[in-house]
Amino acid sequence: MKERELFNQKQKPQSTSMTEQVDVKLKTYHWNNQIQSYEKLVHEEESKLNVSQGIKLGWVEGVLNPCLLSIWGVMLFLRMPWIVGQAGIFDSILIIFISLIIIIITTFSLSAISTNGRVKGGGLYFIISRSIGPEFGASIGILLALANTILVALNTIGFCLSLKSLLHTFNIHAMDSSFIFILTGFIAILIMGVLCCVGMDDEAKIQNILLIFIVGAIFDVLIGSFLGPTNDVAIASGFTGLSIKTFKENWYSDYTTDQSFFTIFAVFFPSVTGIQAGANISGDLKDPSASIPKGTLLSILITITSYVVLVLVPGAVQLRDASGNPNEILNGFYLNCSFRNCTQGLHNDENVMQTISLWPYLIYLGCFAATLSTALTALIAVPKILQRMGQDDIYPFLKYLSKGYGKSNEPYRAHILAIVISSIFLLIGIKNN
Repeated sequence: MKERELFNQKQKPQSTSMTEQVDVKLKTYHWNNQIQSYEKLVHEEESKLNVSQGIKLGWVEGVLNPCLLSIWGVMLFLRMPWIVGQAGIFDSILIIFISLIIIIITTFSLSAISTNGRVKGGGLYFIISRSIGPEFGASIGILLALANTILVALNTIGFCLSLKSLLHTFNIHAMDSSFIFILTGFIAILIMGVLCCVGMDDEAKIQNILLIFIVGAIFDVLIGSFLGPTNDVAIASGFTGLSIKTFKENWYSDYTTDQSFFTIFAVFFPSVTGIQAGANISGDLKDPSASIPKGTLLSILITITSYVVLVLVPGAVQLRDASGNPNEILNGFYLNCSFRNCTQGLHNDENVMQTISLWPYLIYLGCFAATLSTALTALIAVPKILQRMGQDDIYPFLKYLSKGYGKSNEPYRAHILAIVISSIFLLIGIKNN
């Protein structure tokens, strides 16, 4: 009897252990079924809400080109000479490299997130909301959308200013009228809005054309600078051609009243913030996880190199102050600006790039392409962000914007809202000026 009792006591723990194992297996099986059902549901919902079923872009047309066009904005031709005149060559390059460090850190963070999971439509909003949660992502998404509409307005104003300057060379002053200026800006935004609705395939072709104009304008500046001045007007404007003396004079800073290193940095830094252009159209990329890091990093390398070159070249060929009067060349009086306000030179003239270029009108085309391409890239991003936010249904009032049309699921409702908001900011910007 005692042996039987001892045997039963030994068997009880084993039977209890087996029962617990069976219970754990049953619970695990149940949980696995729930997880699989949830994953299936998520997959089905994501398939329904897929932002783009149409053309898919590679890393060059989908990320590299949009980033180049977004970074090369209005600053490239209108403000770089002025920055060199204020900060000098040394401080200007220092400002560029400080900006480089900031955007490189940001890009590495973006690349780390985009390569550690599936990236779908919605751009930065999708990446952020899937990393830190939809509530935080939604609040940041609203700010991203507003920031991009402001960027559209600012670059449209830059386009209008470039057009106004071009018309002045033909003695046409129609855009001096505020009404004509505003109307031109509205028409430009409307045309860009229509182009955004045609689909990514046609948008990519348009961006390629704009990129050719910008690159052509940069080489126009380089060739013209190496050839030197071809007339007395250019000489009187302070264009010396390549000169070690000019380079040394422009090496150090010469800040005018109310300007300093930090104000110049504040002016320059927005010109390198277009690194998110490729990520903003993540839903239209073939392989977002591979394309975003590769295209963004290469675009930074190309644009930073171009900015450094466009600091060195104007700094080596253009004086800070000159009168622009050819009659003063013989006596050298055109360089005497100590007792008068000179209108030419790095300090004073926003059209220095036209002065030192081979064919000035190509610079105007480059300005048009740089401003419109940045505005177009931003205007493409806003509807994508709003559509994905509407699909996530964080803010109920954005649900109306989630609907897409056509095989590419284009968010036409969000496009209309983006055009309206950009036009409002355009009006505010012009009135403030």
